Amino acid sequence: MKFIYGVCIGKDASKVETLKKIGCDFCEVGFSALADAPESDVRTMADQCKKHGIKCLSANGFIPARIRLTGPDVDDAVTLKYLEESFEKLSVLGLKSVIFGSGGARNIPEGFSREEAKAQIVHFLRDLVAPLAEKYGVVVGIEELNDKESNVLNTCAEAMEYVREVNSPYVKLLVDLYHVLLMNESVESLADYKGDISHVHIASPSQNRHVPSPTDPEDYEEFFRVLKAAEYESGAISLEGNFGGDFEGSARVAIEYLRSVEAKINV
Repeated sequence: MKFIYGVCIGKDASKVETLKKIGCDFCEVGFSALADAPESDVRTMADQCKKHGIKCLSANGFIPARIRLTGPDVDDAVTLKYLEESFEKLSVLGLKSVIFGSGGARNIPEGFSREEAKAQIVHFLRDLVAPLAEKYGVVVGIEELNDKESNVLNTCAEAMEYVREVNSPYVKLLVDLYHVLLMNESVESLADYKGDISHVHIASPSQNRHVPSPTDPEDYEEFFRVLKAAEYESGAISLEGNFGGDFEGSARVAIEYLRSVEAKINV
């Protein structure tokens, strides 16, 4: 198993050339950001990726906060319209992975039944998302978000409850090391999710979510060993964090460093 490395760039197609320059394997774009943008912006992103030989493999920011997924204001018709139009619009990018974090959309309103909210999220993923994910050949990964960013789906263990209930090959788990460590979740426990990890995000919680660097105290080697033990099939790892005002420099250092960590465990 070999890892491949990408960087989250939102809808900024001008960064694709930089990714090629620093030896990146793929880019991760903003799903709702591009879905809400003019068609020409999506085409420009696709053209830049093709020109520079960078795969547009994944997308985050799946559902905008204006679309409610829990609570009394859920409207399936509105949600489905957004999903159908967005998947069609972004199909030109060739996405393989879509990340469902979307804390603003999924947060449970105060006083609303958590049991009912869970049923709503499961319905959203199983009945609305999964059929479209299958149609467009993507896998949607449920992202755990720490409890400062969301009041539901805060750990990989909790996210896996939803994965199992949805029971679709097109809905799996997104592992984000930043959130795993903030929630004090065992990294070793991730090895239990063989075949269920669809994508990986990485950043340093100790360094204010900066992308990885050699001076970080985090044990990235352990994390990589666990991913291999979990037989993480795609091997795609996205830098999702801040770059300290130096996008190119920080991204280059992070990718070179992570490749050196990977080399250690492949000896």
